[in-house]
Amino acid sequence: EEGAQRRGNSPPAGNCSTFGGSSSSSNSIGSLPTAASSRTASYTSFEDCETGARGDWPQHRFDLGALVLERSGARDPLSQRYRFGPRPVGTGGYGAVFAADDRDIPNRRVAIKQILDAEAGTRRAFDNEVALMAALDHPGICRVLETCASGRVLSIVMELCSGGDVFERIARRGHLDEAAAANVTRQVVAALSYAHAQGIAHRDIKPENICFCSEAAASSGSGDVKVVDWGAGFRFREAPMRSAVGSAAYAPPELAKAADGYSEACDLWSLGVTAYVLLCGKPPFWGSHQHQLQCMNAGTFPLDDAPWQRISQDAKDWVRSLLRADPADRLTAAEALAHPWLQRPRHEAWDLDVARGVLSAVRSSASCSAMSSAFAALVARQLDHRSMQHISKVFRDLDTD
Repeated sequence: EEGAQRRGNSPPAGNCSTFGGSSSSSNSIGSLPTAASSRTASYTSFEDCETGARGDWPQHRFDLGALVLERSGARDPLSQRYRFGPRPVGTGGYGAVFAADDRDIPNRRVAIKQILDAEAGTRRAFDNEVALMAALDHPGICRVLETCASGRVLSIVMELCSGGDVFERIARRGHLDEAAAANVTRQVVAALSYAHAQGIAHRDIKPENICFCSEAAASSGSGDVKVVDWGAGFRFREAPMRSAVGSAAYAPPELAKAADGYSEACDLWSLGVTAYVLLCGKPPFWGSHQHQLQCMNAGTFPLDDAPWQRISQDAKDWVRSLLRADPADRLTAAEALAHPWLQRPRHEAWDLDVARGVLSAVRSSASCSAMSSAFAALVARQLDHRSMQHISKVFRDLDTD
């Protein structure tokens, strides 16, 4: 039977390396390996950057969860550091989310999710969500900065995605055009591919849980997005998933028999429904629950009426490949990412000077001591998407899987 894993009992294994790398079970800074000496490099073309990025570089690996700051106290310590907005920017059964200004770092804004520890299991769910978010470090996943337990109030401080969620964008302006839908979907698939490789399923993918990083990104639909709300997430390699969680409109048919167990393929079905909504503005299944389930199992949903007549065959094929009743027949996240619909011209608007600076700095960092790397990683963990946009772009342009 599945159960939430507490931070203390199951520390999130992750990695913080010079460029990618595999995860490590090391949980203490003191056990970090000493880095090998640095090597100089000269990047004069994109191909040089690609070759250098994939070189055999020394790596420092340690527990990502240990980089998340934790506060506690009878008096709310967060109010001393952050200036909360007058009203929540989001509310739900979980509690409320506030935008706040950082008093210590000028022009820095964060999102603070607050939950009232009033029911049995609330603290366990809180610990589980924090542990999962802390274990994941990817440009497409909202970054947790610190946590706080003050009395009965539990708080998660995260980077602020000021563009709002994708559902709000659709509600205001209708469905996205195909290029914008592909842009959003591509980033979510990449985030899921990474999370699944770490053994973590989200289990509640929907437009409300995909946020635009900025108002400009929301307006154009072509900017960066982040996957948020990992409260239903689960480490599927540690125990079977048997709970019917998530949102009914985006839940796969196998959740009708959740007690029999299901796999991370549930995320791909939910993303297929999400992409369908992005492209046409309405869900693929409607009516009574029984009618929806029949259509799901039969693979019956409209792909010919407006606006599908203007949608490419690649997009339709991608949606069909995910909305398959048998989880074994769906594309995996990695396969979905490699589908022709999500391929984009590589190195568009490539800035060689930026890439040269980023990769040279990364290579030079290989000569740092393990302790210096740990301190650098602690600082880097506090950077939000605005501070990381150039590095993230280089990462995405070089990333092939």
